[in-house]
Amino acid sequence: MGLILNDHSYIEMRKYLASRKDFNEVAFWEFNGAWNALIYRHQACVEAHQSYTEAIKEYGESPESPFRYQQERELFHFFVDGLSVIETICYGVYAIGSLLEAKDAELMANDFPIATEEDRKHYNITDLRNKFCNKFPDDEVSKKLNRLTKSKQYKKWRVIRNNLSHRTSPGRIFYSGDSPKSATWIFGTEIDSETTEIRLAWLDENVEKLLDSLQNFVYKYFDITSPDKKFL
Repeated sequence: MGLILNDHSYIEMRKYLASRKDFNEVAFWEFNGAWNALIYRHQACVEAHQSYTEAIKEYGESPESPFRYQQERELFHFFVDGLSVIETICYGVYAIGSLLEAKDAELMANDFPIATEEDRKHYNITDLRNKFCNKFPDDEVSKKLNRLTKSKQYKKWRVIRNNLSHRTSPGRIFYSGDSPKSATWIFGTEIDSETTEIRLAWLDENVEKLLDSLQNFVYKYFDITSPDKKFL
């Protein structure tokens, strides 16, 4: 699950856009920071998944403290860092839009302001998605953004993260008898050895698709002329 560390699209986009940072240095450094955060948050999410899975296999779904705390800690980090993976890649897309705006102001029409802190405060994922879908309705990056950020998996992940970060540390409901479930947690989330595994697989699949489509977007709109190589 070192998807981002080894992803060709992730590595080559940073190299290529660094060679175009003179278009808009602020936009490039915001992109670069988002790309740093993307890899760090993903690694943290993977590590939380591994630690949680080990703890649930060793101590089960209803351990006493401190093992319960250990499981809850790793679940918290998994959901917080996992959603941050999506948020940081989306901010990277926004910064790419700002770089492209500096290259082609007529095409982008000042839709991706990023020069000041006030500009950056007004950024949000819904606005990013709508702008890309309106400007590039047939491009795969717009379709991937739209599908990802409207998916039930993303919406539930966001609700869980917000609750864990800002509201509660929920208890667990335990089942007995013929129930196929052993325990559930916030919003009916099943607590077992696959709780984080299935969600990390979903995250990796969608991030990989978005990175691939974004690489092709950069190739197309930043005028890379070689037909055989996406990045020079």
